[in-house]
Amino acid sequence: MKRKLFCCCLVFNVICFSVYSQLSGYKQIDSAQKVLKKYDSNSSDYFKTCLFISNKYILNENFVTAQICPDEISESDELKKITALHYLHLSLQLIIYYNRNLNQLGIKESKNAIALAEKLNDSLLLQDSYALLGLFYFNIDSIKLSINNLNKAVDFSPGAPVLYPFADVIYLDDIFIALAEIHTVNKNYNQALEFAHKANRGLKNSTNYQSIVEAYNITALLMYELKEMDSSFYYCNKIDKIAQFLDNNNYKLVGYTGLIKWYDTENEYKKQRKYIKRI
Repeated sequence: MKRKLFCCCLVFNVICFSVYSQLSGYKQIDSAQKVLKKYDSNSSDYFKTCLFISNKYILNENFVTAQICPDEISESDELKKITALHYLHLSLQLIIYYNRNLNQLGIKESKNAIALAEKLNDSLLLQDSYALLGLFYFNIDSIKLSINNLNKAVDFSPGAPVLYPFADVIYLDDIFIALAEIHTVNKNYNQALEFAHKANRGLKNSTNYQSIVEAYNITALLMYELKEMDSSFYYCNKIDKIAQFLDNNNYKLVGYTGLIKWYDTENEYKKQRKYIKRI
């Protein structure tokens, strides 16, 4: 399994985007870049817009270009202050490191992020910084340290987190998904399933389809490993319904892959071939 669970909408595993969503993201970037020209380069609005643009590049998995905006504001006065904006710049930089596999640098800077979040006494940012450190440790196969830091992130989870429209952080449900995936890698299936169920409950009324699909997918896999075949099919089918509703080809692929595996186990090869043809 590739040591990459999720990224800022990440986060938290792999990020799936249809061609439509990528085009939509780039349109938002174009609009934001036009707005950026209207701001003083030393203003907080300029800083926030740079974070927004970089985050959109991250969502489109363009991590090299995503680095441009953080570099542009690296000398900003905002980074001389102990503020949430300063933290979000650092967090965004860590996400880029994570996706470029700069793990040792990421571990070092994650500890700096934790220190900054502690000064801010912000539980959401503490959750984010410990989660990032846990993911970097997972990338270098330090499973125990990874789990310990992800559990710390859960402990800091705020009841009603402040949302940042110009940037993104790792939220509780994404951490549960990450813990489910890590315990799955270790073949601790029952413990993994507990975290998968927590993620599913947290996402019950959510419209964050990315996280929902990830949670359903890991649950389907765990049910399959635990020989709960009807439940595995149930979650694969839920992914397929979301994919059809959104007409999202990447979600369709996730659902089809699970259904193909399920039909193969059940020796229903005719139905299996139907989904193979769709891939």
